[in-house]
Amino acid sequence: MSLVKVRLAAMMFLEYFIWGAWYVTVGTWLGRTRHFTGSEIALVGGTTAVAAIVSPFIVGWLADRFFATQHVIAVLHLAGAVLLWVASSQTTFGAIYWLILAYACLYMPTLALTNSLAFRQMKDPKLEFGPIRVLGTAGWIVAGLIISHLNWEVTAFPLKLAAVCSAVFAAYALTLPHTPPLKRDEFKAASVIPPEAVQLLKDKSFFIFVLASFLICIPLQFYYVFTNLFLTEIGVSNTAGKMAMGQGSELLCMLFIAWFFRRLGVKYMLIAGMSAWALRYVLFALGRLDAVSRHPAPRHLLRLLFCHRPNLCRPQGSACLPRRRTGHDHPHHIRRRHVRRLLLIWLGRRPLRHRGGRRQRNARLAAHLAR
Repeated sequence: MSLVKVRLAAMMFLEYFIWGAWYVTVGTWLGRTRHFTGSEIALVGGTTAVAAIVSPFIVGWLADRFFATQHVIAVLHLAGAVLLWVASSQTTFGAIYWLILAYACLYMPTLALTNSLAFRQMKDPKLEFGPIRVLGTAGWIVAGLIISHLNWEVTAFPLKLAAVCSAVFAAYALTLPHTPPLKRDEFKAASVIPPEAVQLLKDKSFFIFVLASFLICIPLQFYYVFTNLFLTEIGVSNTAGKMAMGQGSELLCMLFIAWFFRRLGVKYMLIAGMSAWALRYVLFALGRLDAVSRHPAPRHLLRLLFCHRPNLCRPQGSACLPRRRTGHDHPHHIRRRHVRRLLLIWLGRRPLRHRGGRRQRNARLAAHLAR
């Protein structure tokens, strides 16, 4: 990898480290420490969506026609660092909301600007962008792991960490490859919302793509704003680090973008990605804590999957796992035994008592399932 690509990868790492540092846990800080209502938390979490609609048109137009892209990124991040630091010390909803909204209006355009800067330094963006963009996902993961390790989920320190890193990125942006404006012309209303972009909506394929993107982002916003708060309230520890596992799978997939692009094409890549999101929400809904506590099968299944030393995972007074190991109490025997129990529980049958040898037990199980 050339030096320019390494510098672009570092740019992506810092860009998404900043976002991941404060956005994942801001709802937890507002709910548990500032005691905001759910509606107030949702409004603060929605500032990024509002900013993403409003600000990129103006800032992108300025970067394209008047200023070098790296200079615009530096100014936006430096100003954003100040706003984020001030917001971390506020206690009222009004002050926090307007400061976060102003910060989001400065930060969200930098997502497009960093992509634009990277594209203009590449010969073949389709193949070269994936390995560079994957460092952005790595930055998000590292931010979550740091916050979890330091137990900062319910504090304002994530905002302060993001503010410091934003100031560092502002300085680093000045060292990025020079990316001058593409053209200079007088301001026109059509420059903000080009008629060509509106005309694209008349194309059926493009309209379906825009509609699908709109719909898939509705549950995505619920996930990012409230998941960390939900996990914290039900007693899950190191929530930011555990949520970073989602970005871990994203990182793996990003490395294979070029391969998937050649094998599947853009349309089927998008379908696969959106289907994976839908599957995540289904699994998340089925994994309710109350369901696990009420029904024995999910509880046994979780213990079966995650406990490599079953005796250590047995609750006090539980008869589902043996208290002492005998010749047949090796973890492998225990797992097979509980797989049979799970089958019967899910099918609404009573578990059979284990009498006789393995062949007799399997024969009775087969006969029991055939009823």
